[in-house]
Amino acid sequence: VGVVGNQVRLYEIDVRAATDILATPSLAGARYTPVTKRLVLDFETLKSTLGGIANLEGMTFGPKLANGRESLVVVADDNFPAADSATDRNQFIAFEVVP
Repeated sequence: VGVVGNQVRLYEIDVRAATDILATPSLAGARYTPVTKRLVLDFETLKSTLGGIANLEGMTFGPKLANGRESLVVVADDNFPAADSATDRNQFIAFEVVP
């Protein structure tokens, strides 16, 4: 209560050992192996660099970079300046994807 904000974390998942549940109508009572995940980025660590990040609205792979690596672009909007979002702003943040 009284806390405002989002915790945004980006994970890489590995599905190789996970159970294929595509044809499973419900996981309740089913035996399955979940995907594994690895934390790639906690956006809180960028707060001082970017001056804070509002709620993220979208994420997509961007153009291939000159070095051949993929790029990842995340987007936050300004919440159509509501009275309580004076600090929100539009943001486009691009990352280099390092395998």
